[in-house]
Amino acid sequence: MEDNNKDKIIITDRRRISPDSADKEVKDYERKYPTYIEQLQKQLSSKDEKLKIRLEELNTENQAYKKRLQTEMDRRAESSMKDLFNSLLEVIDSFDRALETAKSEHSFDELMQGMNMIRDHFLTALKKAGITPLEILNTPFNPDMAEAMGVIETDDPQKDNMVVEEFSKGYQYKDKMLRPAMVRVGKLEKKK
Repeated sequence: MEDNNKDKIIITDRRRISPDSADKEVKDYERKYPTYIEQLQKQLSSKDEKLKIRLEELNTENQAYKKRLQTEMDRRAESSMKDLFNSLLEVIDSFDRALETAKSEHSFDELMQGMNMIRDHFLTALKKAGITPLEILNTPFNPDMAEAMGVIETDDPQKDNMVVEEFSKGYQYKDKMLRPAMVRVGKLEKKK
């Protein structure tokens, strides 16, 4: 066992470094040069600030676009309403002319002719606005287009479940139902 102790080498460090001076050198180094993490944090905060500014710009642009779009939609709606009202005012003018003619002429036939012209004029104005009457008389009953107000019994098998009488017309706006027609539907009589 003595041979093992002879072969051991013992190293003694004789440098004299005080612990305070070593800490001071490290602190001075840290103050002079930022660490890699500090550099990344600084870059991140810079990019984060740029993104916030860009986001605010995009939000401002988006709000301005929404406002322009709403203004344009309002302008178009107002223009469409103006056109419809002008068409309806022309119908009122036609009524006034028909009433004046009826007062001066005292002719029932001319009054009826004037009323038919006004009706046609009014339907034309509605058609320009996209409103059309439903033509359902003598067609199979469709509950999406008409309301059955009653049933009329018939002995004709071709009139079974057909619209045979129309109380009031139905109207649609483009492809959407405005008002269903009020009708009576034919029903085949059961033979006893």
